[in-house]
Amino acid sequence: MTRLGVVTGSVAEARRLPASAAGWVLAVVCSGGDPGRAGDSARRLVDEGAEALLSFGLAGGLDPGLAPGALVIAEAVVSPAGAVHETNGPWRDALAAALASETPVIGRIAGSDRAVASVAAKRALRETSEALAVDMESHRVAAVAAETQAPFAVLRVVADPAGRTLPRAALAGLGPDGEINLGAVLGGLALRPWEAPAIVALALDAWRGLAALSRGVALTGPSLGRGTLG
Repeated sequence: MTRLGVVTGSVAEARRLPASAAGWVLAVVCSGGDPGRAGDSARRLVDEGAEALLSFGLAGGLDPGLAPGALVIAEAVVSPAGAVHETNGPWRDALAAALASETPVIGRIAGSDRAVASVAAKRALRETSEALAVDMESHRVAAVAAETQAPFAVLRVVADPAGRTLPRAALAGLGPDGEINLGAVLGGLALRPWEAPAIVALALDAWRGLAALSRGVALTGPSLGRGTLG
């Protein structure tokens, strides 16, 4: 069986994935919100035999029209330096067709090496990148795919909408192992208790996003495993 390399930011995202899809074995790694680790992991996946790469998980919204739970399929990924990496067209089209009942949006996704936390920063990134959403893994995975000529796709779900500023307590919430660091979040809340409502809202939207990821995986079937490309 052939191998599909999947890079996520968190363990919660990775748990939405099956072990295999249409004859493809999924090799999944979590970057823990570290872009450098995401790139290194993608390269290791290719070195270990992955024939295609998928960036998968939650994202921050840049388009104000996208609500939490909106599925985004990347047409291209824009790096912080402005490099544009197109995704594999047949794979992208197969994902869009499989997910038609969820009404996915297709367009650019921006990559960032740091959290894009404020509404103003999201607006500025939207203007410079023309992207629908942003994450901290896709641009690093895209660069590896371009270097190795591996087919590449991105399937993301908006969890943090464009009109929300991320609470500071949430920024330390993801540990390097990809697990939620509840102690760090609670510690941040102890210093800034007024952020509690925003943390609750973010957590609820993250669960909406994860549920949408689960639905997306259930619908994609062979398309998730690049089955339409042979």
